[in-house]
Amino acid sequence: MNRENDLFNYYFNLKLSERIDRRFASILSSVLILFTSAILIVANLNYEKLNLISQQIIKERYRQMVSELILSEKDKTIMEAVNDAETAALLPVVDTALKKSTANSRLAERQAIAANLMKNNVILKNASSNQAGIASNFYADLPDLDDIDPGAESDNFVELSRSTGNGGRIISTAKRGGSRYMGDLKELMRKPFDYRIKRQGQLYIELTDELLRDANEEKRGYRDPNDIQRVVYKNYAMIEQCFNREARFIAGLSGYIKIQFSISPAGYVIPESIKILSSTLRNRQIEQCIKNYVKRWRGFSRLDDSMGIATVVQKFVFN
Repeated sequence: MNRENDLFNYYFNLKLSERIDRRFASILSSVLILFTSAILIVANLNYEKLNLISQQIIKERYRQMVSELILSEKDKTIMEAVNDAETAALLPVVDTALKKSTANSRLAERQAIAANLMKNNVILKNASSNQAGIASNFYADLPDLDDIDPGAESDNFVELSRSTGNGGRIISTAKRGGSRYMGDLKELMRKPFDYRIKRQGQLYIELTDELLRDANEEKRGYRDPNDIQRVVYKNYAMIEQCFNREARFIAGLSGYIKIQFSISPAGYVIPESIKILSSTLRNRQIEQCIKNYVKRWRGFSRLDDSMGIATVVQKFVFN
């Protein structure tokens, strides 16, 4: 009889707190407290402030990346300058004495040729003997071969023609001058390089799409509106599903939702940028569902990082 009473008390007469182990009760209570505190913290977060902070962080990181690229280009330029200086230091040194003796020998050869021409009455037919010094110096003004820059290229005339296009500007540039011929052979030989150049041309500057870009595109981050609408229409069925799911339980549900989000140059929606600007549905479930779906959009065209982050405001109307 006592054993039956003990069994009855064990299964039916004891309280719930007496049946549960104390360790299990403490673990269960701590877990419930943690989950409740986490829910309260998430519910009280200021998402608009977090959105501004995230955008500032993105801009700061982008600025740091651009500055690092500029510094790397400067380091590369400095290294190239150092290499050029080292190469110049390795060039052989020209012997000035040898160069001077070679120039003197060539001058003597030119003077001998001038004297021979004068002797044979090729030039200065009526010249007297006291003019021999003048005839010998006819070629004195000629530059030495070592003084001529071997890297100089011929200055050829290039004709600039206007290319075909949808628009452009023509800037005419001209530099005119007349050539002067000296009838006196003696004067011509003294200054054989006295001449002038006449050049004339036209410069054509084509107006490209980058120069004619609309200023409003910069506010969109240079994102094509057709590309944005293509992705919106592609995912419109998901937005309708959010509305139809709640419309089954609420009769006469209609209105619109205006949502704002930002698109990264990589072609995806930045999750922290999604924000409901205005809504007439007054249904938190639909708004949260739309935000969760927009967060997954990744079908936008990939652009260069210099195009920036595009901010889009989209309105969905439900009836």
